[in-house]
Amino acid sequence: MSGMFEDRELTEEGNTTPEGVSYGLSTASEFVATYGWYILFGVIGLVYINSWLDTRLQGWKKQRKQESDLNSYNANEVLQRQEAMERARQRLQAKYDAETEEYAQKQKEKEEEKRKEEIEDWERHQKGLGYKSKTKAAKEAEQAEARGVTRQDKPKKKLRDDYNPLWGGQGSGFRPSARPSRSGGG
Repeated sequence: MSGMFEDRELTEEGNTTPEGVSYGLSTASEFVATYGWYILFGVIGLVYINSWLDTRLQGWKKQRKQESDLNSYNANEVLQRQEAMERARQRLQAKYDAETEEYAQKQKEKEEEKRKEEIEDWERHQKGLGYKSKTKAAKEAEQAEARGVTRQDKPKKKLRDDYNPLWGGQGSGFRPSARPSRSGGG
C-alpha cells in the first residue's frame, strides 16, 4: 500500500485548493443546519409514499393476475367441477334423509309400544288388577336373577351416629380445655 504512494511526489505547494474544499463543507453543513428537519420529514414522507404505492401496485398486479386467470379458465372444467360438487351434496343429503327416516321410524315404534303399554295398563285398571304395570320391575328382577345378580338391600344409614371422628373415640368424653380469656388490661 505504501508502494503505491511512493511514486507520487508532493509538490511544494501541497494542496492547491484547500479553500474550495472548506468552502464546500461549510456550505453543506450550513444547508443541513438550516433545512435539516425539512430534509428528514421529506425522506420519511418519501418512504411512506413508496410503501403505500408498493402495496397499491401489488394489489393491482394481483387483481390483473386473477383477471387473466379467470379468462384462462376453461368453462367445461368449471362446469364439471360444479357438477361433481352437486353430486356429492346430493349423496350427503340422501344419506342424511335415510338416517332421519330411520330415526323417525324408531321413534314411531317406541311411541306405538308405549301406547300399547298404556292401553294394557288401563285395561288392567278397569279389571281391578292395578293401574300401572309392575311387569317392567318383575322382568328386570327375573333378568338379574338369571344373570346371577341378586339385589341386596343396603342398610339404611342412621341420621345421627353416636360416633364423631373429631371426638376421638366412642364418646370418650374428652373435651379440650377452655381458652383463657385475654383481658386488655388497662
